[in-house]
Amino acid sequence: MSIPPSTPDKDASDARQGDEEQQEQEDIYINPDDCIDLGEGVDDSAEVAADERAGVAADLLEAADEEEERDNCSITYPFTDAALCLAANPKDHTIVAVGLQNDTAELLRIRPGSVEPLRILRGHTDSVVSVAFSSDGELLATGSYDGTVKVWEVAKLMAETGDCSTPMLSLEGPGEGVEWVSWHPKGHAVCAGSQDGTAWMWWAGKSSGGGNVMQVFAGAHGAAVNCGSFSIDGKAVVTAGLDGVVAVWNPRTGAIAASCRTNEEELQRSQRQRQQDGDVDMEEEVPEGGIVSMALMPPEAGSSPVAVVGTIDGDVKLVQLETGKLLGQLRGTSDVRIAGQSAATDEGASPEDAYSVEALAFSKAMSPGTAAAQPSPILLAAGDLKGKLLIYEASKLLARGSGPRHQVTLTSGATRLAWHPLGLPVVAVGQTDGVVEVVNGLTGEILSKCLGHQEQILDVLCVPGFEEGWFRVISAGDDNCIKIFDLQVMA
Repeated sequence: MSIPPSTPDKDASDARQGDEEQQEQEDIYINPDDCIDLGEGVDDSAEVAADERAGVAADLLEAADEEEERDNCSITYPFTDAALCLAANPKDHTIVAVGLQNDTAELLRIRPGSVEPLRILRGHTDSVVSVAFSSDGELLATGSYDGTVKVWEVAKLMAETGDCSTPMLSLEGPGEGVEWVSWHPKGHAVCAGSQDGTAWMWWAGKSSGGGNVMQVFAGAHGAAVNCGSFSIDGKAVVTAGLDGVVAVWNPRTGAIAASCRTNEEELQRSQRQRQQDGDVDMEEEVPEGGIVSMALMPPEAGSSPVAVVGTIDGDVKLVQLETGKLLGQLRGTSDVRIAGQSAATDEGASPEDAYSVEALAFSKAMSPGTAAAQPSPILLAAGDLKGKLLIYEASKLLARGSGPRHQVTLTSGATRLAWHPLGLPVVAVGQTDGVVEVVNGLTGEILSKCLGHQEQILDVLCVPGFEEGWFRVISAGDDNCIKIFDLQVMA
C-alpha cells in the first residue's frame, strides 16, 4: 500500500495562486545587465561570470522548488484566528464545521477544488474548542471556554446566508470552560465536560423540553474533565480527568456506575518525592498521571468495554468499564522515560519537552466494498509530544506481554490523529511542527507528508474523497487556516 503526494487542483487554485506564481517568476528571473562582473582582472572572466550567474540561477530555482514542496495541499482556507477543532457531518462529509479562537465557528462546504463558506456562527464569548454533529447530521453542537454549549439546526443554517447569532438552543450549567461535547449515538442528547470537574447532559432535540438539563455528573473528578463521550452503545457516559480518574456514569440516574483512579502509583511516588524535598504542603499544578486523551475500544475488537487513556506523563492505560478495574499499562509507552521521572511536571518544562499522549484513536471497521489488498484488524494509534507514534492491534491489547506492532518516529510531537474514514489501516498524524504524516498502520511506513502549515496542527480530520480510492485529510492549524490534502490509497 502506498500513497503518492497530494497534488493541488489547478483549476481551483490558479486564481488564488496567480499572484504568488508571478512573484516567484519575478524572484527567479535574472537580468544579465544587473549582474556584477566578478571576473574583472581575472583570466577567463567571461566564463567565470557565466558560471557565477548559472550557479545563482540554479540556487534560486532550487529554492523555489523547495518553497513549493513546503506546501503540497490542494486547498488552503484562511481565518482571522487559529482553527482549533474540526467535525464533518456524518450524512454529508462535504459539510465541515470549524471551531475558532475568535469565539466563532464556521460552517463550510468543501468541494473538489474549493471551499464554500456557508455560515459564521456567533454568540460565544470565548474560544470554540469543540464541534460535533449529531449522528443523524441534523444538529451541530459548539462547545466553548465560555462554559456554554450552543446547538444549531443544520437545515436552517443551510437555507440562509450570512452570519448567524441565534442558535436553536444555548445550553448552560458548567461553572468553567467546556472541554468537549459528545452526542448520543442514536439520539439528540448531548453531553459536555467542564474544567470545573463536572460533566453535563442536556436534551437538545427539537421537541418539547429541548434545552433541559437531564443530568449533572459530579463527585468523581477533582480537576478538569478533559475527555469524555457516550459509550459506544449509548448506555453510559464515560469521563476522564486531569486528576487521573476514569468514571462511568448511569445516564438515567446520574450515579457513578464504576470508577478508577489510574494514577495511584504516580501520586504515591510524587508524595514520597515531596516528602524527601520538604514540599509536603505544596500542591501540584499538574497532577502526576493526569489524563489528556481517551478512546473507547470498539466491539469489533472482540473485548468487553474498555477505555484506553493517555496521560500527561506518557503512559497509555486500560480500564475495564463494567468494573472500573485498571487492567494495566501498554508495553512500549513511556519506555524512553527514566523510571520515576515525569517530564511533564519538571520546572520549566515546555510542551515540546513533555511526553504527554495527546493523540489516541482506534481505527474504524472496514466499510463494505472497500478495496484493500488484505483485511485489516482494528488498530490503536497513540502519539506523544516527544514524536513517538505507537501502533497496537486492538485484539491483543489485553494479552500479557503484548507490545506495539510498530513504533514510528515522527518529525515532531503528535497533537491529533485520525484514521482513514472507510476503515483502511491508514492514519494521519498532526504534529507540533505543522506537518501531517500519513502512516500505514500495518507496516509502520510513512506514506506521505502533508506540508504547508507554519504553526502546530490543532486538529485533524479524514473524510472520503470525491473519487474512488481517494480520501481527504483536513488539518486545522494555529496559523489561522485549514488545509485540505487529497490522497490516494494504492492497493
